[in-house]
Amino acid sequence: MKDMFINLFGKTHIGNYRPENQDRYLTLILQEDRAVLAIADGLGGEANGSLAAETAIRFLDESIRKAWFKPPDLVRTIQLANDQILSFSENDQTLEGIGTTLTVALIESSRCYWIHVGDSRLFHFSKGKLSQITNDQRFLQEFIDTGDIDLRAVSVHPLRNQLDQCVGMPGVKPSFGDFSLENGDILMLTTDGLHDYILPAHMASVLKVSPDLPKIADTLIKAAMNAGSRDNLTIVLGLIQKG
Repeated sequence: MKDMFINLFGKTHIGNYRPENQDRYLTLILQEDRAVLAIADGLGGEANGSLAAETAIRFLDESIRKAWFKPPDLVRTIQLANDQILSFSENDQTLEGIGTTLTVALIESSRCYWIHVGDSRLFHFSKGKLSQITNDQRFLQEFIDTGDIDLRAVSVHPLRNQLDQCVGMPGVKPSFGDFSLENGDILMLTTDGLHDYILPAHMASVLKVSPDLPKIADTLIKAAMNAGSRDNLTIVLGLIQKG
């Protein structure tokens, strides 16, 4: 779509407790009306988690830059990254359990195509309303959906990090979809070190104040840390502007 512009911003923070930041992200403008946002949270120990997250983001970056890349290629890209990470653990016992979450939003003209594995999240802020697009693929999600456990309990639950799906496991099953974008919409991707410690209503209130992406990122990261986040924190934002 002509006269459409996309502003991107990403920020990651090691947090107050982790010795290393295992989160990775990607912000890439391909054309005036085409861009990709992605976020990954590594699993399987400090160095191993970083390796998995870096591998997933690298495969995505290399694939997305190809001129023929289309939305259906997102699934193939995750499969390739999954195979590579699986081979690490198969060939090196010290890398057993390595894996990563991966959430990707591909903007093409006035649509967002997304794909998701794990418990990082994609949100869509439109006309003052914040919607969570992805569902967490983790053990506790069923209890959250039924209301048997609330956000504060999730943040301290011993099984809060146990995933049903991750990139680096046999037979990975990503979820995917697409939706339309309007002028002024904001896409927001987060890792669990941020969204497990901030209520969606708080996020929405920050997004309503201003479309200043760096300010939004700083405010939400600080809020999660003040709420007691014990993990790395990463946020990626995309603002849609149509002239």
